[in-house]
Amino acid sequence: MRNVLIIFVLFFSLFGTSQTSGTLAFDGVNDYVDIGQSADNIRTIELWFKLNNSIDADLSVTQSMIVRNTPSEYEEIFLAFYQDGFMPDLTGRLVFGYNLQSSFDYEVASNSSSWDADRWYHVAGVIHPIDGMAIFIDGIKQDDTDEITNPTEISSYPTSVGRWGDFDIRYFDGEIEDLRFSTYARYTVNFDPPCPPLITDEETQLLFNFEEGTGAVAVDSSAIDNDGDINGASWSSGFICRIDDTNEIEETDLMEDATIYPNPASDDLNLDFSKLKNKASSIQISSIDGQLINTYNVLGLENLRLNVAELNGFYLLRIKLENGAWLDYKFVVK
Repeated sequence: MRNVLIIFVLFFSLFGTSQTSGTLAFDGVNDYVDIGQSADNIRTIELWFKLNNSIDADLSVTQSMIVRNTPSEYEEIFLAFYQDGFMPDLTGRLVFGYNLQSSFDYEVASNSSSWDADRWYHVAGVIHPIDGMAIFIDGIKQDDTDEITNPTEISSYPTSVGRWGDFDIRYFDGEIEDLRFSTYARYTVNFDPPCPPLITDEETQLLFNFEEGTGAVAVDSSAIDNDGDINGASWSSGFICRIDDTNEIEETDLMEDATIYPNPASDDLNLDFSKLKNKASSIQISSIDGQLINTYNVLGLENLRLNVAELNGFYLLRIKLENGAWLDYKFVVK
């Protein structure tokens, strides 16, 4: 007979309701999103991405994820994979950079120049007001840093997702999920990348959850309400992330390891992790931005029932396995 643990979680949240997770797919030929003049005074740019084809140090064409380019090369911003010959020591690496009132580029790059296809990665480019620039891949701070501390410049030129600004070149070939611009440095040390969907806060300058599923408008969930114009990119769905102790993040079917129901929930949230074959040792409940709410010992249990009636919004449920690995799932309370 299976043991059932009933836990009453007494916690109030100010977070709003969630949407199901979706993505936007780019063909690497002519797909992009025009997000207008949305990248001023930014200190953090972050997103999830998945490549259609692997990338290495032989990359022949730069692939752009976020770029604002200008005729003078002042006030530019870029998050892109650099091609062979573009910057020889940066070929195949993911580069985050910008410039101020000059054409000099301040930039930081990933450690690796090798990237797998069909795997989800999280990237965050950060400009800290004291520590300067850094780039995080899957929550791990990379070796490359820069002392520059200014936020991005104010500019009248548009920013594009998926191509080199307003130039018809250097298109991105893959999918992007949960793009967020923030006016403060969200990350300073290694972190667990937040599973989609992200939520807006007072520091959010722009947030695309890419949940619309149809149409030619990418809805900005931030208070700025700066919707993007989709040009060719197509809607996709089904992104769920799982983070283990090696920080490997992969797309997975929620039913493969655990069943969470109902989701969204209103009173009780049931968790069936019998397929883990008694390998679960503990459960953590946290807000979607990583604030821990509670931890529960579930060693030997196969079912868990949470009373979530006093919760409101969306949350992260983490299952810790006996080998130290973590499985992350999101749930919603309405």
